[in-house]
Amino acid sequence: MAEPSQWSNYVLYDIPKGGTNVSAAMFTDYTAEFLLTRGPYAMLGYSWCGCTNGEQSRPRAAEWDEEFGEPAAPCKETGADTGVFEREWSGATVQWDCATGHGTITRK
Repeated sequence: MAEPSQWSNYVLYDIPKGGTNVSAAMFTDYTAEFLLTRGPYAMLGYSWCGCTNGEQSRPRAAEWDEEFGEPAAPCKETGADTGVFEREWSGATVQWDCATGHGTITRK
C-alpha cells in the first residue's frame, strides 16, 4: 500500500494549551489520532511549552509510556462509509470513530 506523501515530512502533533484541562479520555483521543495518521517522522507533545527551567511540568498520558510496536500499513476506513478508521500496529489496533469524535486503542 502506498504511503501518503506527507509522511516524508516531520510533523508535530501538538497538545493544545500545554495540556491544561486535558482529561484521560482526551489524551487517548490525541494518542489515537497520532497513531492513526503519523508517518515515520512525527512527535506528539507540547512543542516548546514547558521548555524552561523544569518548573512547568506538563501532564503525561499513560499511553505515552506504552509500546505499540510497528504499524502494518496506513489507516483505512473499516468499510464503505462506516466513518470508522483503523490502523493495525503489531501491539495494538487503533480506531477513530468519526460519529463520536473519539479514538480507541485496543492492546493485543
